[in-house]
Amino acid sequence: MEGMDDDQDDEEGDDDMGMEVADEGAVPDRGNNASRIMQAHAEAVFCLAIDKSQRFFVTGGQDDLALVWSFETWQPLQTLKGHKDSVTAVGFSPDSAYVATGAMDGEIKIWNVNDGEEVVSFDCGDDLKWLQWHPSAKFLLAGNAAGAVMMWSVPGGSMSYFSGHTDAITEGCWLPSGRGFLTTAEDGTLIQWSPKTQDIVSKYDGRDNMFHQCPISAVACHEDNTLVATGGAEGAVKLINLKNNRVLFSFENHGDNVETVAFSHSKPSLLATGGLDGKIFIYTVDHHELRQTLEHEGPVVKVLWHPTLPVLYSCSVDGTIRVWDGRTGEQLHMCVGHRNHVLDFDISRDGFGILSVSEDTTIMYFQIRSSGSHSRANKNAFKTSTMRKSWASVSRDVTHTWNLRRFMNAGGNKTPTPNQQTKVV
Repeated sequence: MEGMDDDQDDEEGDDDMGMEVADEGAVPDRGNNASRIMQAHAEAVFCLAIDKSQRFFVTGGQDDLALVWSFETWQPLQTLKGHKDSVTAVGFSPDSAYVATGAMDGEIKIWNVNDGEEVVSFDCGDDLKWLQWHPSAKFLLAGNAAGAVMMWSVPGGSMSYFSGHTDAITEGCWLPSGRGFLTTAEDGTLIQWSPKTQDIVSKYDGRDNMFHQCPISAVACHEDNTLVATGGAEGAVKLINLKNNRVLFSFENHGDNVETVAFSHSKPSLLATGGLDGKIFIYTVDHHELRQTLEHEGPVVKVLWHPTLPVLYSCSVDGTIRVWDGRTGEQLHMCVGHRNHVLDFDISRDGFGILSVSEDTTIMYFQIRSSGSHSRANKNAFKTSTMRKSWASVSRDVTHTWNLRRFMNAGGNKTPTPNQQTKVV
């Protein structure tokens, strides 16, 4: 995390190393290379998010609570009470003034980050499936199990209703421009919406033989606001062009439900997909080629790309978070310590900090380094000549190679300090 090194950890020592971490041994004991272990939830922690200012993060759990944490003190700033069911979705407004928390029963609450006061609450009318803030304005989207999509202005609370799906909403995302959004559902449809008019801009369903003939479980939009990737229960990933309303290609490598899809922010553009089969596939967007096959020891929950580099992060029910070179498939680092399924994670702006939450009730912070027993980085792999050769078929640009080498070497050769553990009673 920018401005977050181990100096603070060194000062605080390891007085709490005896803290008992709740676990049932659901995953193998691989040791622990976390820089911080935090425990404030009484039950499984389902979700987390880091705010844009990189000062706060929020977690939500099965204990019906959400907590806003400080990166400076690693302590909860606010305990957000009031939900009557598990908190399964959280997110900060673009200006970090508000945090949204959504419970499984469909209730959404908006809170003031500074004082923890509830600002307004909304009722989805059915089980909440997904929520997301607009990328730059104070509008909040959500979808429910009845197939309804709703948008609220915050803090005013005025609502817009979007009708078009016939079954439970599964996922959604704003276009990077913020001028539209996408939703997917168990009815096998993908819909592009206009937030201003509440109209359907385009709709994709099983009537197109190239499209999914089953529930859709994942969606992502490329930063060009044109290309969209969807993942389905049949294991296929579809690449769609929103401008000409065409399904461009179908990737059919997964053997089970596709849980997560993400486009890289680096050039040339890459697409990563993760599934219940434990596989991660990386494709070239321009040429529709499978470039790398990666693997966890259990279903893949989520994948994220570094903000500027071709570095991929993934988490799994195998209890690990892994960092990969998206071009070569090399595993650069493996974060271990959770004793049960990892259910969500997020990364810092510079990509060196990883926060994760788990069914074991803990929140862990990992700082990526180029050394340590779980690092899989081979420094020779980052030499410009080697990387250029391995990537010659895709790009002659070696700028990312140099940046990737700096990324892995930035931590130096320091040995990780002992875990700093925080238990909130």
